[in-house]
Amino acid sequence: MAPAGDVPPNSPLANIAYAYHFDAGLYAQYLRRYAEARGVKRIEGRVVEVKLRSENGFIEGVALESGRKAPR
Repeated sequence: MAPAGDVPPNSPLANIAYAYHFDAGLYAQYLRRYAEARGVKRIEGRVVEVKLRSENGFIEGVALESGRKAPR
């Protein structure tokens, strides 16, 4: 379907809301391959704590249930 901005305002398509749907599993596989190909290291675990930078709120590190902290 065309975005509402691409059809005349009096068209019945002008007021239809729509969304894109992706297969979440396939998209996750794609993102994993993309990230790992660029040097991202994947670590499995449950996050129990997130350390934020006070100056900007960005994530500085995480603590996992196993006790491991990333980054080291």
